[in-house]
Amino acid sequence: MGWQKLVVLLTVGLLMSGLVIGVVVLLTPLEELTEEEKEAYLAEQRLKLSQMTTESSPTAPPPSPSKEQPKRQSPTISLPIQPKISETQVVHDQVREMVEGLVVKFPSDPGSWHIAAQTYAELNQSEKAEEYWKKCLELKPQHFGPYLGLAEVLTEKGRFQDAVEVLNRVFAQGGSSPEVYTKLGEALENLGQIPEAKAMFAKGFDLFPDEPGLLLRLGRTQAQSGELELAETNIREAIKREGENQQNLLVLNGVLARLNKRDEITIVREKLRNLTSSEKKTEQTKSSFQEGYEKALSESMSQVYESAASVCLQQRDLPGAEKLYMQSLTIDPNLLSSIKGLSSVFLEEKRWEDLILVLNRLIEGEPDQFIHKINLASALVQVGDMESAEKTLVDLVKNAPTFDLGKIALCKLYLGANQANKAVDLIREVADSKPDASVFILQAAILEAAGDKIGAQTAKQNADRYKADSSSR
Repeated sequence: MGWQKLVVLLTVGLLMSGLVIGVVVLLTPLEELTEEEKEAYLAEQRLKLSQMTTESSPTAPPPSPSKEQPKRQSPTISLPIQPKISETQVVHDQVREMVEGLVVKFPSDPGSWHIAAQTYAELNQSEKAEEYWKKCLELKPQHFGPYLGLAEVLTEKGRFQDAVEVLNRVFAQGGSSPEVYTKLGEALENLGQIPEAKAMFAKGFDLFPDEPGLLLRLGRTQAQSGELELAETNIREAIKREGENQQNLLVLNGVLARLNKRDEITIVREKLRNLTSSEKKTEQTKSSFQEGYEKALSESMSQVYESAASVCLQQRDLPGAEKLYMQSLTIDPNLLSSIKGLSSVFLEEKRWEDLILVLNRLIEGEPDQFIHKINLASALVQVGDMESAEKTLVDLVKNAPTFDLGKIALCKLYLGANQANKAVDLIREVADSKPDASVFILQAAILEAAGDKIGAQTAKQNADRYKADSSSR
């Protein structure tokens, strides 16, 4: 089992911490709120609006915000820049210690047992992997990664019938995936149950028509059933979809040999020779291979630490989650999902300067994910740096003029800073392009604060009309 499979099985069905955050009510996009939260927000805005109507003078200018910026604190962390590559045995020992600590800390969480089992499988400790996956399944996980992992171990031991029984439990729970159909079909094929295997691949491909691997395996079992012409058609289609490789060309070659298509066999064998020759030319030296292996191992281990951190985060062990996310980033400093995980930790702990640090790194890594800039502005508001918050949102609106959430966030910022006049034109743009009850309520509040009582009343009426329309749908 390779390290690439580790990443797939660890992340299948697991709740990874790549969530979008909304730091404060002032700037939280309404689209990110639940219906209950949205209704509470609308009620709060209506209350504020009614208070403004009775208490404020339409001609009185809003108070000027203070120009003095509070002194900012320094972040308590620093994010790694360069990866740390450790000796292979050191990595093995560290990860074993980590996963054993995880199952001790969270023995009732199936995710901890799944991560530990997968790690032991990669370390070729199959007995330990099987033991831990069975413990995981006793806890009835809601995802099918542990079933696939246990089935893989059982298959490698030649226990195909046991693998079939494990994978059928996924279907019994209403689960389904291309990987499950692939593994189950292969186990049945290894048991010599070709009709059953063929039916499994066929059903899997019907459900997941974008998976050429299932079509290739269907063609292979059709060939074993004597359906050679149909097998050739499906195998060629699979090759067309996924590209030529040694595995699918060998399958095709076998079918062509049975069909006695000698000219086509010659073409396929020449392609196989070219592939083999190309692989030899690019073959690494022993030294460079070892370097590549150790690098791949380290990068995969960062995924292990991240998955373990997500378990801690779900269990509300914030210090534990932070430690593991940081360990992940020590190995792979550019793993953005771990940086997002840290942002969730710092948000929960209200560590605003640390949150600002990681949000800036996210903006560097994902400059087109505009929500990061809204979250950054929200965090800057929390530390009282209104000037930087405004600059962040002004730049966002300038560089992404069609991103209405950025405009809404800037309007809320101006409203909260008693600078409603700056928001009047901006909220009108949003209301024209995206009419919605929540937008009109915000517009009413802005116009009221800016002294336009008539415009505010019209916006309130528009909000009520849209609210009534959505309720009647």
